Amino acid sequence: MMRAVVVTERHRLREKLPDLGNAARTLALRGVPREVRIPGWTGPTFFSSELADGRLRTLEQFASGGAETAGVTGWVIGSMRDPMSWGDEPPAAVFVLERVSGRVLLVDLEQGQRPAFVSSSAGLFLDAIDVFLQWWGAEEPVAQRLKRIRTDLARIDPPAMASPANHWPQWLDDLNES
Repeated sequence: MMRAVVVTERHRLREKLPDLGNAARTLALRGVPREVRIPGWTGPTFFSSELADGRLRTLEQFASGGAETAGVTGWVIGSMRDPMSWGDEPPAAVFVLERVSGRVLLVDLEQGQRPAFVSSSAGLFLDAIDVFLQWWGAEEPVAQRLKRIRTDLARIDPPAMASPANHWPQWLDDLNES
């Protein structure tokens, strides 16, 4: 299996949002990758930045219908997009930094499924992406890589791996089946 393709340009938060607390600092300093794709994967991008202009949009601004259905208030930091789409087609799902808790949730915009818990904070979300990128390109068999990713994610953010309904366990299961 090939390495994940990462567009290394980082999009950074440039506006001051005091109610974001530590997440604002994390997004300003570390930024998010412009895009992460998995070669040969027919599904959506692993991550696509929604911070290109350095501003966060609320889920309501980004996809008002999705916000109502999901029952989540927060800021969109990234999305999962069809890599073969043309123009400005809406994303399949968005990563939302929840306003009250600071957690990252994945909101499905296509099928209106219940939001999935992703990470306990913006920093741990970025750490999870780094873990994935570290192990995905390794030379060992896919099953071994996925096991290492699971182990590292459980170590850095135990709640993220606590339920099979959470995003990371689901994503890893999908990768294992492909």
